[in-house]
Amino acid sequence: MFKYAVLFSIPLLVSCASTIRSGYGPNENHYEYIIVHNKLKNDAYAIAENWVAKNYNSANDVVQQKDKDNGVLVIKAIAPFSIMIYTRYVHYTMEIRVKDNKSKISFDLGGLAGGGEFHEQPEMTPPADQMPIIVGQFTKIKDQLEKEWNKEKTATSDF
Repeated sequence: MFKYAVLFSIPLLVSCASTIRSGYGPNENHYEYIIVHNKLKNDAYAIAENWVAKNYNSANDVVQQKDKDNGVLVIKAIAPFSIMIYTRYVHYTMEIRVKDNKSKISFDLGGLAGGGEFHEQPEMTPPADQMPIIVGQFTKIKDQLEKEWNKEKTATSDF
């Protein structure tokens, strides 16, 4: 059974080494970021997997697919946004694909949830004026992962 986890708040980090292709309109609900980094595929995958474990309330519940050999990690979760005084949630699927020195993070929007329930209502979509908030959350995820992928290795002890 699928359980929902809400993404923790993530600080915004700025970087220039990525590109975004996105769209929002009647049939557009896909956002995609390409990130160039200095990690080999296995290292990049381990970093992404570790980041998911640290940043989602119930990482085991949101991870839908783990494929280390092909460098694919798929997460299904929800992100909060506000409409007037009410908090609503948009369901989304995030796919992380890693290769040597490059990764792609894509987000596909689902339906809404709210009113004390996390049950997805696929026919309901976020209002257009709320999309900058939702896309901003996706950008924060991208920025955080990009920062992790671009960290330089440092000498460590046995611990």
